[in-house]
Amino acid sequence: MSDLTLILEDFTYSGNILAGGSVTLGGSVTGVTAGEAINVECDSFRLVFASDPTGGMAVYVSGRINASCLGGWVSMVTNSPVYVPVNGGCPTAGDIVASAGGNAVRVVIAEDSGIAIYFNDNLVKTFNSCNQVKGLCSLPDVRRRRTSHDFVWR
Repeated sequence: MSDLTLILEDFTYSGNILAGGSVTLGGSVTGVTAGEAINVECDSFRLVFASDPTGGMAVYVSGRINASCLGGWVSMVTNSPVYVPVNGGCPTAGDIVASAGGNAVRVVIAEDSGIAIYFNDNLVKTFNSCNQVKGLCSLPDVRRRRTSHDFVWR
Protein backbone atom coordinates (compact mmCIF):
# COMPACT_ATOMS: atom_id res chain seq x y z
CA MET A 1 0.00 0.00 0.00
CA SER A 2 1.30 3.44 -0.86
CA ASP A 3 -0.28 6.62 0.49
CA LEU A 4 -3.92 5.54 0.47
CA THR A 5 -6.24 7.45 2.79
CA LEU A 6 -9.48 5.74 3.73
CA ILE A 7 -12.13 7.81 5.53
CA LEU A 8 -15.20 6.08 6.95
CA GLU A 9 -17.94 8.50 8.02
CA ASP A 10 -21.31 8.26 9.71
CA PHE A 11 -21.63 4.48 9.56
CA THR A 12 -24.79 3.50 11.39
CA TYR A 13 -26.43 0.14 11.88
CA SER A 14 -29.83 -1.14 12.88
CA GLY A 15 -28.82 -4.39 14.54
CA ASN A 16 -26.58 -6.09 11.97
CA ILE A 17 -28.03 -4.09 9.09
CA LEU A 18 -26.17 -1.13 7.59
CA ALA A 19 -28.37 1.97 7.76
CA GLY A 20 -25.94 4.43 6.16
CA GLY A 21 -22.45 5.80 5.89
CA SER A 22 -19.76 6.76 3.44
CA VAL A 23 -16.28 5.70 2.34
CA THR A 24 -13.89 8.22 0.79
CA LEU A 25 -10.60 7.18 -0.79
CA GLY A 26 -7.66 9.43 -1.59
CA GLY A 27 -4.07 8.73 -2.60
CA SER A 28 -2.78 5.58 -4.23
CA VAL A 29 -2.37 1.86 -3.66
CA THR A 30 -0.30 -0.71 -5.52
CA GLY A 31 -0.77 -4.45 -5.30
CA VAL A 32 -1.60 -7.69 -7.04
CA THR A 33 -5.10 -8.98 -7.73
CA ALA A 34 -5.89 -12.21 -9.56
CA GLY A 35 -2.17 -12.53 -10.29
CA GLU A 36 -1.92 -9.14 -12.02
CA ALA A 37 -0.22 -6.01 -10.74
CA ILE A 38 -2.47 -3.01 -10.23
CA ASN A 39 -1.92 0.62 -9.39
CA VAL A 40 -4.93 2.73 -8.37
CA GLU A 41 -5.02 6.42 -7.55
CA CYS A 42 -8.08 8.06 -6.02
CA ASP A 43 -9.07 11.71 -5.80
CA SER A 44 -11.99 12.12 -3.41
CA PHE A 45 -13.47 8.86 -4.70
CA ARG A 46 -16.54 8.40 -2.56
CA LEU A 47 -19.26 5.80 -2.02
CA VAL A 48 -22.28 6.82 0.04
CA PHE A 49 -24.70 4.21 1.39
CA ALA A 50 -28.23 5.18 2.42
CA SER A 51 -31.02 2.83 3.44
CA ASP A 52 -34.57 3.52 2.40
CA PRO A 53 -37.95 2.72 4.01
CA THR A 54 -38.31 -0.54 2.03
CA GLY A 55 -35.09 -1.87 3.58
CA GLY A 56 -32.97 -1.67 0.45
CA MET A 57 -29.79 0.32 0.01
CA ALA A 58 -29.08 3.27 -2.28
CA VAL A 59 -25.44 3.67 -3.32
CA TYR A 60 -24.00 6.92 -4.68
CA VAL A 61 -20.56 7.24 -6.30
CA SER A 62 -18.52 10.38 -7.00
CA GLY A 63 -14.95 11.56 -7.43
CA ARG A 64 -12.09 10.50 -9.65
CA ILE A 65 -10.15 7.27 -10.04
CA ASN A 66 -7.07 6.38 -12.09
CA ALA A 67 -6.40 2.65 -12.31
CA SER A 68 -3.51 1.21 -14.30
CA CYS A 69 -6.01 -0.53 -16.59
CA LEU A 70 -7.87 2.73 -17.35
CA GLY A 71 -5.02 4.76 -18.83
CA GLY A 72 -5.94 8.02 -17.11
CA TRP A 73 -8.28 9.76 -14.71
CA VAL A 74 -11.97 8.87 -14.83
CA SER A 75 -14.58 11.07 -13.16
CA MET A 76 -17.61 9.37 -11.64
CA VAL A 77 -21.02 11.00 -11.12
CA THR A 78 -24.30 9.60 -9.81
CA ASN A 79 -27.35 10.84 -11.72
CA SER A 80 -29.56 8.57 -9.62
CA PRO A 81 -28.36 6.13 -6.97
CA VAL A 82 -27.82 2.44 -7.61
CA TYR A 83 -30.54 0.70 -5.62
CA VAL A 84 -29.86 -2.76 -4.17
CA PRO A 85 -32.98 -4.52 -2.85
CA VAL A 86 -33.15 -5.84 0.69
CA ASN A 87 -32.00 -9.40 -0.13
CA GLY A 88 -29.13 -8.50 -2.44
CA GLY A 89 -29.35 -9.73 -6.00
CA CYS A 90 -29.13 -7.42 -8.98
CA PRO A 91 -29.71 -3.69 -8.52
CA THR A 92 -33.14 -2.42 -9.59
CA ALA A 93 -32.33 1.24 -10.29
CA GLY A 94 -29.43 3.54 -10.97
CA ASP A 95 -27.77 5.93 -13.39
CA ILE A 96 -23.99 6.38 -13.14
CA VAL A 97 -21.69 8.26 -15.55
CA ALA A 98 -17.95 7.72 -15.94
CA SER A 99 -16.18 10.32 -18.07
CA ALA A 100 -12.65 10.90 -19.32
CA GLY A 101 -11.01 12.69 -22.23
CA GLY A 102 -14.25 14.26 -23.44
CA ASN A 103 -16.06 10.90 -23.61
CA ALA A 104 -18.70 9.49 -21.28
CA VAL A 105 -19.97 6.02 -20.47
CA ARG A 106 -23.38 5.97 -18.83
CA VAL A 107 -24.79 2.89 -17.10
CA VAL A 108 -28.54 2.89 -16.53
CA ILE A 109 -30.16 0.17 -14.42
CA ALA A 110 -33.89 -0.45 -14.87
CA GLU A 111 -36.45 -1.62 -12.32
CA ASP A 112 -36.38 -5.13 -13.87
CA SER A 113 -32.55 -5.18 -13.35
CA GLY A 114 -31.92 -4.64 -17.05
CA ILE A 115 -28.76 -2.68 -17.78
CA ALA A 116 -28.21 -0.25 -20.67
CA ILE A 117 -24.74 1.07 -21.47
CA TYR A 118 -24.32 4.26 -23.46
CA PHE A 119 -21.16 5.75 -24.99
CA ASN A 120 -21.48 9.49 -25.63
CA ASP A 121 -25.30 9.15 -25.43
CA ASN A 122 -25.40 6.30 -27.98
CA LEU A 123 -26.76 2.97 -26.74
CA VAL A 124 -24.01 0.36 -27.25
CA LYS A 125 -25.03 -2.64 -25.13
CA THR A 126 -27.91 -4.01 -23.07
CA PHE A 127 -28.09 -6.83 -20.55
CA ASN A 128 -31.13 -8.53 -19.03
CA SER A 129 -29.50 -8.52 -15.58
CA CYS A 130 -26.23 -7.94 -13.77
CA ASN A 131 -25.55 -11.68 -14.00
CA GLN A 132 -24.88 -11.27 -17.74
CA VAL A 133 -22.17 -8.65 -17.28
CA LYS A 134 -18.66 -10.09 -17.33
CA GLY A 135 -17.00 -9.53 -13.98
CA LEU A 136 -20.27 -9.00 -12.13
CA CYS A 137 -22.54 -11.36 -10.31
CA SER A 138 -25.43 -11.00 -7.93
CA LEU A 139 -24.56 -8.61 -5.16
CA PRO A 140 -24.35 -9.79 -1.57
CA ASP A 141 -26.64 -8.16 0.96
CA VAL A 142 -24.46 -5.04 1.37
CA ARG A 143 -26.40 -3.96 4.43
CA ARG A 144 -25.34 -6.81 6.75
CA ARG A 145 -22.49 -6.05 9.12
CA ARG A 146 -19.41 -7.90 7.92
CA THR A 147 -17.02 -9.80 10.10
CA SER A 148 -13.56 -11.08 9.29
CA HIS A 149 -14.89 -14.55 8.45
CA ASP A 150 -17.17 -13.07 5.74
CA PHE A 151 -14.18 -12.21 3.55
CA VAL A 152 -11.91 -14.49 1.57
CA TRP A 153 -8.39 -13.07 1.33
CA ARG A 154 -6.36 -14.23 -1.65
